[in-house]
Amino acid sequence: MTNVIVKASSTSVQSQDENHMPEDRYSNCATKHAVNAFSGALLRELVSTPLRVSEVQPGMVETEFSVTRFRGDRKMADSVYEGLHPLTAEDIAEEIVWCAARPPHVNIAEIYVLPKAQASATLSHRQKS
Repeated sequence: MTNVIVKASSTSVQSQDENHMPEDRYSNCATKHAVNAFSGALLRELVSTPLRVSEVQPGMVETEFSVTRFRGDRKMADSVYEGLHPLTAEDIAEEIVWCAARPPHVNIAEIYVLPKAQASATLSHRQKS
């Protein structure tokens, strides 16, 4: 047993930066703030136990969420990632495994994982085709 609680937040570039709240996604940002606060509280409550709490906060990850977000419009969904190489679900899974595999005396409280072409929720470098 690893005694690790990992909260992985699948997120898009618009909501990765918790200080940036796009006008069309207030509830999404509020939910992410709440989960972040809960993770912090859980980390503090479990400090005297062998349980560890890790929060993985990815940047742009290519998932089916974009298709859902654009109501099945695959072309619009693909445009979200146009000109850059986003993270994959496998990239994030690897980070979760890495957090859980640390020695028992090590806790990775938070980890931010971004594609190389992303600096923040609002700043990405896109290659021109």
